[in-house]
Amino acid sequence: MKNNKITSEYIIEKVIEADRKNNNFQAEVSIYSKGFYNKGIKTDKINESKITGLINFKKPNNIIFKIIESNDYMARGSTLYYSGGSKVKISASGLLGFIKISFDIKNPIFSNSRNHKFEFDGLKGMRNGFEKIELFTEIKNKNIYILKVIPSLKADDDITSEIYYINNKNFIVESIEMYVEKYLVSKYSIRNIKQIKDVSLNEIIQ
Repeated sequence: MKNNKITSEYIIEKVIEADRKNNNFQAEVSIYSKGFYNKGIKTDKINESKITGLINFKKPNNIIFKIIESNDYMARGSTLYYSGGSKVKISASGLLGFIKISFDIKNPIFSNSRNHKFEFDGLKGMRNGFEKIELFTEIKNKNIYILKVIPSLKADDDITSEIYYINNKNFIVESIEMYVEKYLVSKYSIRNIKQIKDVSLNEIIQ
């Protein structure tokens, strides 16, 4: 059932407002994708990738992302450090964690199974606007708004629609799903968001 009381424009405005105020936080992140790419190289078979991790974020661009689970066993336990610009620093798990190696942020090793590049701005598509929006009411007694959209800015050319799941209390986007027709091909989820102190992550990244 469509929601006639709250407009999609109002929800988008509140989401962007909440993001603007959310300066320092920690959260659990999960990224899933399904497509024909493996580390930037197109293959003849369907590949699936999934990464879960813990992110510490301080605006504008100070990020620490600890990878907890990944289908790439070499990535498990490693940590990504980013402080803006074109470079990402990575430290491996275990005893070699103190050694940080720099990579270009557009390096294919950061691409998922749909060849989507590493992206820190999860609301980039929303800020760019949508060609079409459908707003639905809460489902299954959860405090969630659902926006089904046709994005103006697509993560790849085959994407036909996206679904945003938005907490109607704090207007945090908890999940974004991407579809090719009726098939789910990518999903970004964030949960257990906690505010953290205004610490300098640059001191850790250096």
